[in-house]
Amino acid sequence: MERIFSTRMDDSVYHKITDLSRRMHTSKKSVVAQAIECLCESVDGSGVAGILERTCGAWHRSEPAGATVEKARAALRRSMERNRR
Repeated sequence: MERIFSTRMDDSVYHKITDLSRRMHTSKKSVVAQAIECLCESVDGSGVAGILERTCGAWHRSEPAGATVEKARAALRRSMERNRR
């Protein structure tokens, strides 16, 4: 599935993408996609960034989930009371 991604960029970056697409005889979309793939490979080393691998251990808590939710709700209530005055 393809998605539309819109962004603002400097003219110089846009011109570089356009120039690359002309020299490579491909679309600007292809240039951007290939650049992202190269960047992922340089960051991850493998090119595949698995969400489980990046967040492993992030969900371990010292308290039950209900206690965490209650703390968040209490903080929200305090915030709402402070702004209501």
